[in-house]
Parts: sequence; C-alpha cells; structure tokens
Amino acid sequence: MGRVWLLNIIVINVICFYICFRFMASHRSAYFTGATDATDAHDKIQYVAGNATWFNEFTPGIEGSDKRIADILLRLLHSLALCCTIAGEFAMYIAGKLVSRPDSITMYVAYHRQNLSSDISALLQFERTLAFSFGCFDFSLVPECSIPGKILHYVIRYGVDVRALKIVCIQSTHPCGPRSNVDFTCYIWSTFDYYCANYAVIVLPSQTSGDKIVYVRSYQAEMGGETSRLC
Repeated sequence: MGRVWLLNIIVINVICFYICFRFMASHRSAYFTGATDATDAHDKIQYVAGNATWFNEFTPGIEGSDKRIADILLRLLHSLALCCTIAGEFAMYIAGKLVSRPDSITMYVAYHRQNLSSDISALLQFERTLAFSFGCFDFSLVPECSIPGKILHYVIRYGVDVRALKIVCIQSTHPCGPRSNVDFTCYIWSTFDYYCANYAVIVLPSQTSGDKIVYVRSYQAEMGGETSRLC
C-alpha cells in the first residue's frame, strides 16, 4: 500500500517536472561548467579571517530523521566524489518554510563522463541496477518513472525510515566534484527558479576547516516584487 502511494506521487512529480523542464529548456544553459570559484573564494577568506564565511546561511527549522537522512545522503554522495545539492521544497522544509514534509527529497547531481565510476554509473542508471545498497541506504529504482542520466526516482530505506528520492542529473562540461557544490547550487538557483529552489543543503569542502554540511539560501529568497523567489 505504501509503495503504491509513493508511486502515485512520483508519477505526478514526473509529469510536473517534464512540463517545467520543457518550458525552461529554451531559457537555460544546457550544461554546468564545473566551476569551483565560490569554494576557492571561501578558502581564501578563511585563510585570512579564520572561521568567517560569506555565504548567506540559514538555521534549520527542524531536527529529527528528515534532516538526518538529508545530511547522510549528502555525505554519501560526497564520499563518491559527486557534485550535488539538495534544493527546492525539501530544503525549504528543512529551513522551516514549509509546514508539511514534501513527498520526495529532490537532489541535483552534476556529472561528467570521465567521472563515472561503477558506483556512480549504478546510481545514475548508466548501468541499469534496479536495487542496490550504498552505505546505510537501500535504493530501489522506480523504472517506469525514471530516465537514466536525466531524472531518477528511487524509494530509499534508512533503517526503519522510507523516503522517496528524486535525482535530477545535469551534465558538466568539465570534470567536477564536491568543490563545485556551491557554484552548482547557484546554477540550480538561476536555472530552476520555477521550482522555488531558493534554499539548499550542501557539503562544503574546505582546505582549512574541514568538510561540513551548510544550509544556504539565495540572496533573493526573501525579496518581494517581481524578483521574488518565494513560492
């Protein structure tokens, strides 16, 4: 019964995503560049100013299993050397901007053909794998709602918790990894503005203070008027 419910939600999400994707196709860059400018600037600032940061961060509005699952997912993909970000409604929920939990966690992943290890190929379904485990997660693909290398829908299990996970795959023009996470998030904010992608949760690699989870929002997140990115 639970899987049927998740499948119905996923089908609706796929239809909505396809419509929006087609609408935005002529208005966005087709590829991410793999830039690391934001993280490089962050490292330079920390060399001079210690633990200071220039990112527009927010304090999570919720705790518990949802926040923990998001953090562990990000660290899992970080261990695979993937460039990724959780943005959109789930990040807004973590921020306390949405009352109820979204139906799925939406994760954007940037990839380059030179970086496709066997694990990444399985995750992005370049090597068709219906069920597999990474770390403490069990992944089960929903094939009827997935397009390999483009958009993937999984049912993931973490202990007794079950969540729907949507992975949006975006090709990078250059090999990229976790040091591109911040630039990639800015790319998502400017490309998928229809999805209210004004909040994000990412892993911030650092050469000075160690890797950590950061909670960031667009500088336009709370603005009013025509430039507002509020839902």
